[in-house]
Amino acid sequence: MAHFGKRQIALVNELGWNKQKASYLWNGKQPFNRDILNEVAAWLDIQSYELLMPPDEAMRLRQLRKAMLAIAAQPSPLEELKK
Repeated sequence: MAHFGKRQIALVNELGWNKQKASYLWNGKQPFNRDILNEVAAWLDIQSYELLMPPDEAMRLRQLRKAMLAIAAQPSPLEELKK
């Protein structure tokens, strides 16, 4: 959350959580489940599995995926030869 500039109060204001739940999650005391992961991931506009890894690793995976999609979007050399 800190990576995206989010503060603890945003969990209350933007997600409608009560202060105790927000505090427990923020401080790592809230047991998480799929619903919480999905809600926070959607709020941060990331994939839920990214919450389970260090932010730097998640960002590297995003960069790798973006590069792979760019490569895949390029015409193949065989298509160029057919022209």
